[in-house]
Amino acid sequence: MAYVLNYTCNFKNNKNETILISLFTQSSGSFFTGNAYLAESSDTVFSFGGLGVIDAMVAGNYISFGGNTYLMTAVGFNPTTGNTYTVTIGAGGLSSGTFGFEDFVVSNGSGTLTVENFECVSCSINVNSDGSDILDSVLTRELIAVINVPKNSTFDHNTLLPKAHDDWKVTVTQDGVPVFDGFLIPDEGPIPFHDKPYEVTLHASDGLKLLSGQSLTRLDGTEFNDKHTLIEYIAAILNKTLLKLPIKIYCNIYFNPMLTRTDDIKWDMFSQVLLDYRTFMNSSASFVDCYTALGILFKNHFRVYYDQGQWVIYRIPEFQFLATPDRYYTLYSADGATFTGGIDGADYAKVGKQNIVRAINNNQTQYARLANKSVRHSFQYTPWDEIPRNNKFERGILDTTAANTSTQKFFIISDWEYGHRSTLPLVTPLPSTSDKAWRKSTYNIYGIEVDREILLKPPSSGGENILLSKSIPVNQSDKINITFDVKTVGPSGSGPASYFAAYVFIKTASGPVDYYYLINNDTNNPSYSFWGTVAGAGASPVSMAAFYTAGADVSKYVSVNVDSSVIPVDGDLFIALVSSKLFSATTDVYFKNVVLTYYPYVIGGYIPVKGDYWQRDQTTKYLDSFSEEVFISDSPMGAIKGALWYGNLPVKNKTVPDWWRYGLGGSEIRHYKELVNMGVWNLTYRRFRRIEGEWDGTTYQVNSDSSTNPVSPTPRYGFEDLSGTPLFAIVCPIKIDMWKGRFTATFIEVYASSADGTQEGTPTFKYLFA
Repeated sequence: MAYVLNYTCNFKNNKNETILISLFTQSSGSFFTGNAYLAESSDTVFSFGGLGVIDAMVAGNYISFGGNTYLMTAVGFNPTTGNTYTVTIGAGGLSSGTFGFEDFVVSNGSGTLTVENFECVSCSINVNSDGSDILDSVLTRELIAVINVPKNSTFDHNTLLPKAHDDWKVTVTQDGVPVFDGFLIPDEGPIPFHDKPYEVTLHASDGLKLLSGQSLTRLDGTEFNDKHTLIEYIAAILNKTLLKLPIKIYCNIYFNPMLTRTDDIKWDMFSQVLLDYRTFMNSSASFVDCYTALGILFKNHFRVYYDQGQWVIYRIPEFQFLATPDRYYTLYSADGATFTGGIDGADYAKVGKQNIVRAINNNQTQYARLANKSVRHSFQYTPWDEIPRNNKFERGILDTTAANTSTQKFFIISDWEYGHRSTLPLVTPLPSTSDKAWRKSTYNIYGIEVDREILLKPPSSGGENILLSKSIPVNQSDKINITFDVKTVGPSGSGPASYFAAYVFIKTASGPVDYYYLINNDTNNPSYSFWGTVAGAGASPVSMAAFYTAGADVSKYVSVNVDSSVIPVDGDLFIALVSSKLFSATTDVYFKNVVLTYYPYVIGGYIPVKGDYWQRDQTTKYLDSFSEEVFISDSPMGAIKGALWYGNLPVKNKTVPDWWRYGLGGSEIRHYKELVNMGVWNLTYRRFRRIEGEWDGTTYQVNSDSSTNPVSPTPRYGFEDLSGTPLFAIVCPIKIDMWKGRFTATFIEVYASSADGTQEGTPTFKYLFA
């Protein structure tokens, strides 16, 4: 067995492969290169391609030649497959470890390099999803490698006991191109319970699957609390894998007012479309996990996966149809803050008898995918779990200056604005006040919260203290119901017949009227309401009242329940809870059970409408049908989960059915969901071919420019031995054997003629009724 041994590196050339050795100066690039079989030699001297004898190994990973010192890089070349696998042997300075063809180097989370190289016995990369179809949204990547641990190695089982899932990072490169980035997972594999030498199986993951256990938060760890762009959510999610990779997005559909590739090649919808954070809440107090959030964003729309050192998000219908000859993409930084645009010039990756990717062993099989008679996509009108924001007052910060006890605690309220109004009108932002507003929580002896109240201290001077909600988008002709309980605590005892407890008002975006106030001032019918108009900067606001019977004790809760009349205008609705000096300077005001219910006016009335759907049908006598729910779409109502918004701050408007595919311009005016429905329909309207089996080659050659890249889910694959060179997309599961230079996968046909991608079927749009 031939080998070279230096102070910390043991390189074995037992595969009878050519090893290319490159010598680089430490500062100015390559000195010379040459090819040679590494022969047995002494610990510090080996022959180098007829160019002479290396003087000595120095400084652990540097070599001395002709009196000079150089960094050594070893590259294994497999003459059978034509693939190279690289491992860099450096004296520290590597930001991550590298797993090469015959060598394994990893680094731990603190950046300390393990400069011990091992012979690799086998290496495979598996790409999996929750299904085995082109519509699968999240494609996860896993590495399985077996290394040979020599007798004198310091490596043992304890070395691989991770403190966290990011304790050991692994990178695999092929021909200098990354094909895997990830971390060893806790059950990294068995190690024989006996003395070395032995083989160790290592498992590493790209981290996507691990997102299922992580709650959605922003990049800085704080909660989302507004409308944010799609790329903000995506960057926050993908960064939780801790890989911090750039994000490459293939998407070319737009809402009519958006900037497009015509304005600048970098523009796509991900930096311009907004989603309210409440789309990702599974209750009024908690968010879904990050893996679920990816499903909300991408189901039937996009695929997300690792590819060549970056995250790739690919709009599924663009495997089949683009209105332009160019396949545009946008490349975002890992945090989504900066982005550029580009064109993927590869029309397809070549598959065939004369190509790198080719059938072997005669074990490939062909199938026909079942075609669909109909394809339906529905969108549910699910109201936000928080109307208004933080309506359960779950989020808050303990006020350590308050009179907290074991049974009572006071929390400063998040997401509501607290301030003072001494002059007209009621405006936001409110002037600040030193007075307090808290969530007062009461606990039993077991520390369980049994009551929750909103406490507003009275104003220390004239006027009112106000706790103001964030804005709630409302539409003309819709209705709301507002309920809350209110009481006062102070020396006043009994109170008047009514107490002005809250403002509920709509701020218009434009128009002759500035504010519309909800008024319920009929003592005989306190649930009756109307919208009063207030115009001009000095106009007085009008309150909603809580009504008491004569002589009632105002320290007891009284309920307010008002169904609004028809909302007169589009705008932003606010709820303001009020504390005034109506009773005395020491009167506290308490609220609880603040609930707003929204009733949209849809298709001419208030009949309960739970959603809508797009469907496409054909008369061909197929038996199968497809029905799925999508979670983001344009919608008739802003305050529901998944409603898409557009606009530069501070102006934000929900999108309407005015979407189109880039290159078609004004010739298309469609629902967003309709574009999703069309894409799936065109991929399933006929019997497309499905080919699966084992394939030779772990790289593919691009048809347009003959360049090569590692096999991945990104390109379309052209089967050149089939008539017309039909195009296919690769789907999970994919198993890439880096050692044998082969992979096992399934290809699904996406395009065979110009008819594919243009089928409209018989389209239908309808509402879903409860």
